[in-house]
Amino acid sequence: MRYSWARIGIVVCLLWAAVWLFLTRYSMLDDSLIHLRYAANLDHFHFVTFDGMRHTFGSSSPLYLVLLAAIYAIFPGVLVAKLVSVAIYIGLLFFTTRLLLRDKNTNFSRGLAFCLMMAFCSPMGVRWLADGMESGFVCLMVLLTAEAAMSALSSDENRKAILLFVCGLALTLLRIELLALCGICAATIFFAQWHRYPKQFKRALLTALPILCGGIVAMLLIHLVFGSFLPDTALAKAYNKPSITGVMVFFQLMASSFALGLGVFIVWVVSAVFAFGATGPLGKSTLLVANSMFPILVALSCMRGQAVQGVRYFLWAMLFSIAWNLWTLARGAEQPRIQNAALIISALLIVCLLPLDTYYGSRTMLGRAETFQQMRSSQLDRLNGHVMLADDIGFISYFSQANVCDLNGLVNGRSFAALTQQQRIQACVDLKPDALFLTTLRIKIMRAYIPDLEQEWTPCEKIDFPNVHSNDTHYLLIRTEKVATLCPAPQLHQSMQEILELPIG
Repeated sequence: MRYSWARIGIVVCLLWAAVWLFLTRYSMLDDSLIHLRYAANLDHFHFVTFDGMRHTFGSSSPLYLVLLAAIYAIFPGVLVAKLVSVAIYIGLLFFTTRLLLRDKNTNFSRGLAFCLMMAFCSPMGVRWLADGMESGFVCLMVLLTAEAAMSALSSDENRKAILLFVCGLALTLLRIELLALCGICAATIFFAQWHRYPKQFKRALLTALPILCGGIVAMLLIHLVFGSFLPDTALAKAYNKPSITGVMVFFQLMASSFALGLGVFIVWVVSAVFAFGATGPLGKSTLLVANSMFPILVALSCMRGQAVQGVRYFLWAMLFSIAWNLWTLARGAEQPRIQNAALIISALLIVCLLPLDTYYGSRTMLGRAETFQQMRSSQLDRLNGHVMLADDIGFISYFSQANVCDLNGLVNGRSFAALTQQQRIQACVDLKPDALFLTTLRIKIMRAYIPDLEQEWTPCEKIDFPNVHSNDTHYLLIRTEKVATLCPAPQLHQSMQEILELPIG
């Protein structure tokens, strides 16, 4: 790919992404406001808490939480998480542009980098990487870490060792599971350096250790602050038995993110195949380690029975591999005919995914933006201080500032996260909540815990959370005796009996 075409393609991609950033400026993931409530409370109470009383380790990203809290202290507002994620997403696009235009690229490696750019700039890319969460930050840090690792191989300067240490520290503080990537990166650097200098084992080891040390120091800091290595969310989500069917979940989630998930997967597979073909036996061992993160992540998730709910949980695992593969390809011999054919097929596959990506991405993001605006203007702060039993707690907890009892066990402390689903429901019911925020399925389940559900509760509002294929409908229910104060102007003319008779799904 010539520079002129590359530059034109970059401009088109950036303009396309800019259009979607503007159209979906109010689209946020529900969980982003969980982060923001933590950030606001950290700024106010000076410790990590969701409800202002309990010390919790409910945030899965300590570094992102601190960043949000620092910005929220200066510019408080509900859009802080969105604006921060958009700024990071723009940084990710510019770093990918740098990856694409670097002088040492071959036409093939530059073309694959452009395919990655297309995936990032797709509507699904905007949806998942600029949604108010730390996902874009994770992807950017992974690519920066890969760049630092490659740079460390060229010299033994102390500043490069310090940079790797900082990368390891930041990665692990960003998400705990990225400690595994620190280990993979350290092993990759070690094998690459040992390949270059077979008789200098100590040199290879010293070059590789800083990033792993950074990750270990981050874990010690986390344990010092929170008293545990794993967040409460990891405990709450590990509720399934080990199963090989978890592999299918990964590919279903990848397919449902269209040009983003499948596009990144295509670039990873194609870059890995050609990188392996371009190196000798010793180089292949380095590449094998560099490309092992995604398979390891899938295997660990299946073994733990970990709930995976979106492409953002594993996208990063392919990015380090892609960056390393492109670096390898840029230094290998070109095979114009076969590489051009593979590049054209890869690009066409991603382009063919764009219509579906655009349709479902726009449906989801514009719908979520409408949900955000609906809840923002619903004067939910009338529930401030009241106990609420809730399912998806991000938007409802932030806008209402209610004392939320989370059925998923994400924010109410470690002991609550360790309970079974049935135990959590019973514990929440025992608190005698004044409001329920639940899906139709959860409402039906609640009949086993609240015998007089139909008489004691009144529907107040219906709120849809659009997903790729359907709407995840939630109902705000108010205890009948408190309807006059907590739901003075009901927006839903539907009885409890009618809701309970609705089909599931």
